[in-house]
Amino acid sequence: MHDIAEFLATVTPFGTLGADDLEAVAAQAQIEFFAAGAIIVAQGAAPLDAVRVVRRGGVEVVVDDAPIDLLGEGDVLGYASMLAGLPAAVGFRAAEDTMRARRPSDVHFYLQGLGVDPPRQGEGLGSAVMQPVLGRCDAERMPAYLETTKERNVGFYEQHGFVVVGQTRLPLEGPPMWFMAREPR
Repeated sequence: MHDIAEFLATVTPFGTLGADDLEAVAAQAQIEFFAAGAIIVAQGAAPLDAVRVVRRGGVEVVVDDAPIDLLGEGDVLGYASMLAGLPAAVGFRAAEDTMRARRPSDVHFYLQGLGVDPPRQGEGLGSAVMQPVLGRCDAERMPAYLETTKERNVGFYEQHGFVVVGQTRLPLEGPPMWFMAREPR
């Protein structure tokens, strides 16, 4: 098996692909290297055309040049901009020397950053925002994937056809995280 395919097989949701599909994805992937401090994607950059996976090293998620999160091996970046076709809402900067596998955009849909203002929750806004993407997933026969750190959201996503495919606890006494996938209907 190709070394990129072996790596992607450990990354959700790529681990669910068959060996042939995984090899096809790996064959399209590009390896990129960024020295510590290098800007990988600038906040406000044009919509991204592919998603990226951290292969080695660390990547800071930055807003107004301030780090708000740290991504590590196997973490994915760029989904929201690519799927929405909008400029990058956050930036990404190498926290240390970093190697990334740039994954092609036609593998699956990743739902990232869905949220509703608490006073407006329960009004169907989250479903309304998510429905066009799920409709596209179904029309294109494409699986979808998301992660949530809120246990109360698991049931909401299950109502939309997602199933829990894994769970972990984030480092440094962080919250639990559920990994959820949805096959096209």
